Amino acid sequence: MEAILDDRQAPLFGRKTFDISVGPWSISTALDVARMHGAGDPSRFLTLRTLFGGVPKYWRDYAEADGLAEIPVWSRWAWQVCQRLFLRVDAPLREEGASLLGRELRRNYLAVLRAVAHHGPCTHADLQVALPGVSLGPYLKTLVRDLRLIAKHRPVFTSARQRRARYVVSDPFLLAWLRVIQPARQAARIIPAARVAEGMVRRLGTLEGHAFERIVTEATEELSRRGTGFAVTDRVSGYWNRPRRADASVELDLVAWNGDDEVVRFGSCKRRFTKHNARALQRFRAHAEAFLSSTGRRFAGWRQEFVLFAPEFPDEQRARLEAKGWMCQDLRDMQRLLLGGERGERGPLRTSPKIRGED
Repeated sequence: MEAILDDRQAPLFGRKTFDISVGPWSISTALDVARMHGAGDPSRFLTLRTLFGGVPKYWRDYAEADGLAEIPVWSRWAWQVCQRLFLRVDAPLREEGASLLGRELRRNYLAVLRAVAHHGPCTHADLQVALPGVSLGPYLKTLVRDLRLIAKHRPVFTSARQRRARYVVSDPFLLAWLRVIQPARQAARIIPAARVAEGMVRRLGTLEGHAFERIVTEATEELSRRGTGFAVTDRVSGYWNRPRRADASVELDLVAWNGDDEVVRFGSCKRRFTKHNARALQRFRAHAEAFLSSTGRRFAGWRQEFVLFAPEFPDEQRARLEAKGWMCQDLRDMQRLLLGGERGERGPLRTSPKIRGED
């Protein structure tokens, strides 16, 4: 459509009168849909958001798969999701990614997209190592600006001339397809689908960590717009540097601030609450202090908030962390703030994070 309307040689060039931008579902909409279809607990929502992002068609395919909501244990449920949506002969999304990529991308574009998927978040230098001899500039420009299949992220307060940008695949489904689903589809030609699905469930874990960071960022902005969370007066971002020494690296998952009240919020995202251990908490605070002493000096004298994010915090763990001055927020908190109601009103998790981590 863009080629027909925007190319100067196209017959309809200059006749476009308006644009309609169709974006993915917001976090609140996806949470509501997941809740309606028996996937509202943190583990299941995170898996589905990792696979489908906010595309309604893919959520509909899940909703039309009978019996998934009744499977009590997360590992068995995820195993069935992988088989019934992607691996079986009648799976509705069996060829979805191949069809999308085959229609849209030629060889070198696809190679760059695959490299970003498998190495991202990655720098230009990382991509050049992965694709030696390829002139990346034109391909990245098209994939980022025109097709918007890749996003170029910069750390907060970094100018365009500073070479700290990281590239990521912007569409969750395509990222899951390239990293997890497509290799599984190829393996299923010679290995029983049940065994392949077990490997898919394990590999989804890494993607869920990246997806959870994106959920936290999007939810922080959405809560601010609704006036039910931390009020942000500028964009929500992360921070990382390019130190000469490895021990001088600084990385923060989330940096958000309210300039009116002079409050800066730092966030650390972990896929499992157990990862917020003493060592990780010490490193988190040290990275925030390093940021405040360099790039973030403008926040001197502001009130600081340190927030720990995880899909689910058991009450005991939450109380212990909050007693030490940390703030905790999980997907149940986000659901309550975005959709209303009391925390945990939909009943206990079908499986605890500890059990899930051991699967």
